[in-house]
Amino acid sequence: MAHSESLSCNTCVDNGYNFCTKKGELAEICCKDGNCAQAGDSQWSCSSSFKDLAEAKNAVCPNKLAQAKVTHSEGLSCNVCVDNGYNFCTKDFAQICCLDGNCAQAGDSTWSCSASFTDLAQAKQAICPNKLAQTKVAHSEALGCNTCVDNGYNFCVKDQKDFSGANELSQICCLSKDCAQTSDKSWSCTSNFESLAQAKNAVCPNKLAQAALKAKVAHSETLGCNVCIDNGYNFCTRTQGDFAQVCCLDATCSQAKDSNFSCSASFSDLAQAKNSVCINKFAQIKNRKLF
Repeated sequence: MAHSESLSCNTCVDNGYNFCTKKGELAEICCKDGNCAQAGDSQWSCSSSFKDLAEAKNAVCPNKLAQAKVTHSEGLSCNVCVDNGYNFCTKDFAQICCLDGNCAQAGDSTWSCSASFTDLAQAKQAICPNKLAQTKVAHSEALGCNTCVDNGYNFCVKDQKDFSGANELSQICCLSKDCAQTSDKSWSCTSNFESLAQAKNAVCPNKLAQAALKAKVAHSETLGCNVCIDNGYNFCTRTQGDFAQVCCLDATCSQAKDSNFSCSASFSDLAQAKNSVCINKFAQIKNRKLF
């Protein structure tokens, strides 16, 4: 195997490289040979200082567990678990931080474990980003886009016309990418994107003004900024003069066309819309003038 400083201890030693760990700290490196700086530093313990391969691995490789900064617990999060030399395993919505690679989950092909990777970076990239393993909010088809995606689910939206010819936004938070909407080209789903950021940017901001018919809160021009935007309406504030504000039904209101107003519908991203308009001091004044 090609040399890499991030190779795990056993892989490093088995391939003839020199694995070093720093005493009293959670520091480690796979040196190419016994001539690295760590090998000459008494603060480090290196496999090259042992004549016997088995002795080297027994002395150096278990060292990481003994030096862990965080005491082992099956409830440790993925990154903390792996960073401290433990074995993080996930299966669907189940997860566990095993003490090592000898736990039952590591021997079960239905589980995915960090110990099965020879490289620490690969282990974390493969296991830790697993959104299912990091779920915080129970699944519901009614979850909002950001909440849905952040918890590892699959958010899908579909623009269509209702019986009157107006735009209607259908949306659903699927449990996984296996839902019918994912394979339907008329739907746009977050699971079709490789990057979490790309998924949210493409799907979650999907046309603020079209969410009105799916809104949980009935439209009113007096709705507050966050409530207005969260329900797919268009919040506008005048940037000068009387600092008037209004929650428009959509982007066709007169305020949206007035350059003296700043409106949420002018932003393609929901977060940007709220950050720009709702935090706008004009929108937070106590003495509001409504149209």
